[in-house]
Amino acid sequence: MARRQLRATYGLDAARIACIGGGVDGEAIRAVRIGGAHCAHAGSIAPDAPVAGIVSRLRPARGHLWLLDAAARVLPARPAARLVICGRGSWKDELAAHVARHPARDQIVLAGYVTGTDLEDSYNAFDVALLLKPGNDGACRAALEAMACGRPLIGGDLGALHDLLAGTEAGWLVPPDDVEALAVALGQALDDPTGCRTRGARARQHIERHFTEEAMTAQLLAFYAALPGAHDSGKHASPR
Repeated sequence: MARRQLRATYGLDAARIACIGGGVDGEAIRAVRIGGAHCAHAGSIAPDAPVAGIVSRLRPARGHLWLLDAAARVLPARPAARLVICGRGSWKDELAAHVARHPARDQIVLAGYVTGTDLEDSYNAFDVALLLKPGNDGACRAALEAMACGRPLIGGDLGALHDLLAGTEAGWLVPPDDVEALAVALGQALDDPTGCRTRGARARQHIERHFTEEAMTAQLLAFYAALPGAHDSGKHASPR
């Protein structure tokens, strides 16, 4: 989408445009275990409960209502399953009101804002992570972090989430705002812990190969090196 916009707006040659994804410190973020409740906010979640979790700013545009609609179709039939919602934002009270009226409200945990080791523990408590719509920066860092922890991802088919998951077997891409498609993906993940482990291992490998800080640097340097004039003696390619 950004590539098309740059070409349409500025008339740039396609060879002078590169799309470089986000990156995380793959050595600092490690997978601990699949599932279970090893996180500060776990409360009454049983250690063997299937857990889906989302880490996102609490705003209407991030897809929480879409998720709650899908969860209403999935959670009642799976009473042991839990949905954990982590984050802060201006929509906190409104979201809590929606959860209070939800048919599976006892299966939904509003975990609040988590950071540092609590954040990593949260990712590691999920069997499957969700990030449904990109935020303001578009980089979808929470998706990268969850996958770096070896968690498969359910992502909306938008922007960086599409670039992250398309053509992989590291999770599920679902059409934006399609409640039925999200419900199907969520149900499949909660019902198949073995499949989640397999997809999660692929997710970790995908991050290690393409979405680390080192990978970002290598892609950027390769782009500069390929620009016209980059190898002229005493000259450096313009970053424009």
